[in-house]
Amino acid sequence: MGRIAGLAVVMLATCLVFGCAPVPLVDVKHEAVVRDDGNTLSLTDMERAIRLGAYDEQWLLHAAGPSHFVATKHADDDSWTLTVDIRYTAHDFSIEYQSSKGLNFKPQTRTIAFHGRGELSDLHSTIEDEIQEVVPGG
Repeated sequence: MGRIAGLAVVMLATCLVFGCAPVPLVDVKHEAVVRDDGNTLSLTDMERAIRLGAYDEQWLLHAAGPSHFVATKHADDDSWTLTVDIRYTAHDFSIEYQSSKGLNFKPQTRTIAFHGRGELSDLHSTIEDEIQEVVPGG
C-alpha cells in the first residue's frame, strides 16, 4: 500500500508541475497603472509597455481596435495555444481570456490547466514591470 501511495503522490506532483490540475482562471480587470516614481503615462506609453511585455513573454500581438490588442501565445511544440484580449487606457489595463487549445479550459467552472494560468500571470507581471521601465513620452 505504501508503494501505491508514493506513486499517487508522484503522479499528483507531476500533474501540478505540468499543468494537469485545473485551477481557477483569473482575468485582470482594470488594473490601475501606478508607477513607483509617480509619473503618469500617456496612451502611447501604455501601448509601448504592453508591446514590450508581450514581446518579453513571447506573445504575438495583433491590433484589434483603438487601445485593444488580441495576444496569442503558442507552445513551442504546438501542444497548446492561449489567446487573450488586452484593453488599456493611460490609467488602467485589462487582460481577459478569449480562447485556448490544449489547456483544458472549462467554461462552466472557469478553470484552466495550471500552466495556462501561469502564462497569463507571467504576461500580467511583465506588463507591470514594463510600466515601471518605460520612459514617459520617450
